[in-house]
Amino acid sequence: MAGMPTQLVRRVLLAGERLRRCLDQSYTQSELNGPRVDVLETIAAAGSKGCSQTELAAELGAAESSVSTIVERMRRDGLLLRMRSRQDRRCSVLLLTEVGGKRLASVMQSRDRHLSQWIDRLSTVDQQQLCDVLDRLLVVLSENPLSENPLSETTPDADTSRKWGEAA
Repeated sequence: MAGMPTQLVRRVLLAGERLRRCLDQSYTQSELNGPRVDVLETIAAAGSKGCSQTELAAELGAAESSVSTIVERMRRDGLLLRMRSRQDRRCSVLLLTEVGGKRLASVMQSRDRHLSQWIDRLSTVDQQQLCDVLDRLLVVLSENPLSENPLSETTPDADTSRKWGEAA
């Protein structure tokens, strides 16, 4: 079929853009943005032991300088704490404050509500098929030897629609 790859890619990109706008809308209502939510989610996933800025940057696929800037702003806003590591007193770890945890819970609830408005319109079977197809597409993209920027680190849960920290 002539033009089919282009049509498929355009549809995937359009769907991604619309989902990104939906996410951005739910984040804005919580006075957060995508990168701040990414930081909060990553630190929350680290649990009570927290994570270092280096670990955070690696997990987000971001430059440490970008992470340092946003962490400092979030710390000043009362969303994060920087504390000395119990295991290695030379290192600092990042933890969520109570305010940060509540803000994250609120934004996740809002995000799920917004996304459900679209995703719930698909049947459970359609949702599973879409996941399966997108997972296969991500594998194909990660194996593409022609790519200038191989996506070999990309997982189905990774956000590859923009560079981390880039404004929406």
